[in-house]
Amino acid sequence: MRLVSLIGLASLFLFASPTFAQDASIIGNVVDGTKAALPGATITATMIDTGRATTSVSDERGEYRLRGLAPGRYKVQAELSGFSTVVVPDIELLVGQNRSLPFAMQVASLTETLTVTGESPLVDISSTQVAGNVDRRQMEELPLQGRNWMELAMQVKGITANAVDTTPGVRDRAFQLNLDGQEITQQVAGSGFGQPKFSREAIAEFQVVTNLFDITQGRSLGIQVQAISRSGTNSYDGSVYGYFRDDKWNAKDFIANRVLPYANQQIGGAIGGPLIKDKAHFFLSLERETEPNTILTSVSALPGSSWSFDTKLIQNSFLGRADWQLSPNDHLTARASYWDWDNPFTQVAGTEHPSQAAARSRKAVNVVGTWAKVLSPTKLQEVKIGYTHFDWQNLLAVPSLLTTPNYVFPGGIIFGQRRNYPQEFFQNTISARYDLMLTADRHDMKFGGEFLRWHDTGQWQLLSRGEYIFTATPADLARRFPVDAWDDPSRWDVTGLDSIVQRFDQNFGDWTIDIPRPTWAVWFGDTWRMRSDFTVNYGIRWDADWGALDPPHITTQATFDPAPGWTYPGVALEPGAKLYPNNLRDIGSVAPRGGFTWNIGGRGDLVIRGGSGLYYSIPDSNTTFSIQSFNGERILVNSFPNDGQPGFIQDPTRGRTPEDFLSGRYPVPAQGPRVIAHDYQMPSTWQSILGMQKQIGAQLGFEADFTHWKGYHFARQRDPNLFFNPATGYNRNPAQGRPDPKYGQIQWLESNGKADYAAISTALNRRFANNWQSSVSYTYMLFMNDNTNGFQSQGNNPFDPEAEWARSTDFQRHTVRFNGIWRLPYDISVSGAYLFGSGNYYSTTIALNPFGHTGTTRLNSGTTALAIPATIVTSPTNSDTVSVSDRFEGPASIAPGEIAPRNALRGLPLHRIDFRVSKDINLGRGVRVTGIAEVFNVTNHANYGAYNGQINSTTFGQPRQNLLNAYQPRVMQLAFKVSF
Repeated sequence: MRLVSLIGLASLFLFASPTFAQDASIIGNVVDGTKAALPGATITATMIDTGRATTSVSDERGEYRLRGLAPGRYKVQAELSGFSTVVVPDIELLVGQNRSLPFAMQVASLTETLTVTGESPLVDISSTQVAGNVDRRQMEELPLQGRNWMELAMQVKGITANAVDTTPGVRDRAFQLNLDGQEITQQVAGSGFGQPKFSREAIAEFQVVTNLFDITQGRSLGIQVQAISRSGTNSYDGSVYGYFRDDKWNAKDFIANRVLPYANQQIGGAIGGPLIKDKAHFFLSLERETEPNTILTSVSALPGSSWSFDTKLIQNSFLGRADWQLSPNDHLTARASYWDWDNPFTQVAGTEHPSQAAARSRKAVNVVGTWAKVLSPTKLQEVKIGYTHFDWQNLLAVPSLLTTPNYVFPGGIIFGQRRNYPQEFFQNTISARYDLMLTADRHDMKFGGEFLRWHDTGQWQLLSRGEYIFTATPADLARRFPVDAWDDPSRWDVTGLDSIVQRFDQNFGDWTIDIPRPTWAVWFGDTWRMRSDFTVNYGIRWDADWGALDPPHITTQATFDPAPGWTYPGVALEPGAKLYPNNLRDIGSVAPRGGFTWNIGGRGDLVIRGGSGLYYSIPDSNTTFSIQSFNGERILVNSFPNDGQPGFIQDPTRGRTPEDFLSGRYPVPAQGPRVIAHDYQMPSTWQSILGMQKQIGAQLGFEADFTHWKGYHFARQRDPNLFFNPATGYNRNPAQGRPDPKYGQIQWLESNGKADYAAISTALNRRFANNWQSSVSYTYMLFMNDNTNGFQSQGNNPFDPEAEWARSTDFQRHTVRFNGIWRLPYDISVSGAYLFGSGNYYSTTIALNPFGHTGTTRLNSGTTALAIPATIVTSPTNSDTVSVSDRFEGPASIAPGEIAPRNALRGLPLHRIDFRVSKDINLGRGVRVTGIAEVFNVTNHANYGAYNGQINSTTFGQPRQNLLNAYQPRVMQLAFKVSF
């Protein structure tokens, strides 16, 4: 199998195929006045802004194809000796779009050129992918709080998230972020650690493919974001701008019921133009964002504690791009970008002690070079070489606490720095890709191959300083940890607390990580026009991630040797088996896909489309380096129980040093290894769609799709080192012994999670004409179920993981999105957006755990029933009142011994209206000043993005703070822009 795969990879690099998924195309036919086909006509598409020209010749059926066109505005003309030239002076192509443009040519007479003013059809007659575009006008003119362009993904049909940060509103590994065709997604760990960011000024437009994306794209469970950077034109132009937000323009926070301190300034500029007219162009953008802020925190157990800290988040971003038209058949593009993010004092809020503060930074570098060459009228190739880098550093913010252990008291009271800091992670990827598009008769074929030299490194200090776990909180806590000594451990007093210390935890060893992830992909696809009105798409793709499940530097021969009688359903681990077999790989990610489009009546204004296919994703390196770090060799996991002797806090290891344990001089406690299941498989979804597109008049397009997908091999976690207790149906408490006593908890990372989704999504789009455009979309979600929330997900009963099957937290029945742009007289422009979501669902738990296993619990193991409160949630701005019991989709009370349903708390609906108005003032000589005012959440509707899901809490169902933009009160943003 491996030899066949390598031979196939080599052959495809010799004769490979292009995707150009970020590019657009024009297809059509050429006929004469009698509707007879005209072969030999020359069709030329010339980009209006740059002069870049692409040509094609109609075949014996009069058909032509212009492939690999950069998104933008084009003049398209058809020429044939003896016929009048036909010109379409202006047609706009968006990212990834296929446009149909037929030509009817007349015998030449006195009129040698005929200008056609009609618009091109809005219906794609050849592609089955379900996608939505955010065009250049929307990028420039829609209201956008904080100018994070990714938030505009919520305007795309099928995206049902109520809030977007660094992803298009989906879970990690469900999407890939591509810029100019280069995959740049951060895949070390979840997106909570960041994704590459770009100034809104640097991105020209983007497309979000929500289902059945192109065969040339991969490593995603369903969504691809195809963004393109801005490029220079034949005219020198640029801008200098500033965007400002301040708390004096904001309404009260819905949770704090007061205006929170806040400020933000974004200053930047961009310039572009020709190096050689019609041949070479450049573009540069630079932006700096400064966000001074105030951190407010207090600890309820410390009377009089109230801390206020000034902090400042700073971001810098740069992007540069150059384009060269070397010849009519050769085009080169080079693009480089840089982004950094830094906050020296952050991650402390609410009720956390300020000693938990962290210094955090992130950085991304992306470089790519692309050579596109027309080999012949029927062959087009693209070579792409790139480099991506992403790193983050989470460091200790308080130097005086660098060697101080943590003190953890009940109720989440922690003194000391974060247990898993410092940490530094680096992702470096060199990529090489070759694509070839070959047209033969009625077939447009794609062959391609890609190699990623992906390598993750860093260091992860988890419990390097150690922490004391206390069983009670002393009454004189305020004396022991003075408010004015939050950063002075020399004044902290823990003497006399030996009797309430349960244990001291501290890890020793090698904190470095080293995860090579060489990754390959090859594919073949074909768009076959079986008839003039019926097209079939089919193809196959193979992905291989060579290092995802096989971290290096693991030489341990550790085995699992449980006591006789141990059984564990669903865990592929035989007694006596090695925990870490070498060469653990899943290279069976072969993904067939197929679909069709039926151009009803052949007019290009109504298309029925459908398709089905398999899509694979990959785990992030967090899965991999967890195994490398915690296998009993590199890092030793140590827990020292209180021995009851005096002086435990002063010397919990009783004089034994880390070197004593690492050298084997003293035995180490039972270890907690992390293990990838031996039958682990890459996550996948099988997607199917059936839909239609219809053009209504010259400017309107309507589309609707039924979408269904099933997810397989999703990640989750269990602990196999547990005994089953038939009397309870749960595990026996590990305090009473474990099957293999040489281990504590074993984190068994398995891939038997699953999911199921179906929805009907619709959209009505009006393209820009007569100074306005708009779009509205509605998605009706039929169902969305799963049994996992990710690779660290552990359920209520480790022996019954299938009982986790329930409605997903991503489920939202109704989603409505609207946006519009209107350009008015006197150089005034207004735009707006409306977002509605009927309410997501939130995790529900019961904070009781009589069986001592890790993970969430939903079992009422108490002696009394837990009644769902009828507490009324009343927002300070909304007139609606909804009781918690009305939003809990479960029984009115949970009796002793009963299990609460999973994800059963429905959130309140989200309503949000954003508005923008701008005014241009022309100063002459091509200089224009624009004043901009934007208001977000105009009606100040109280929207919430987090709730207390603990059923046995007095505040169950009550909203919690979520700082994403969608859940903010009314906010204003003012700006200026000087354009030249």
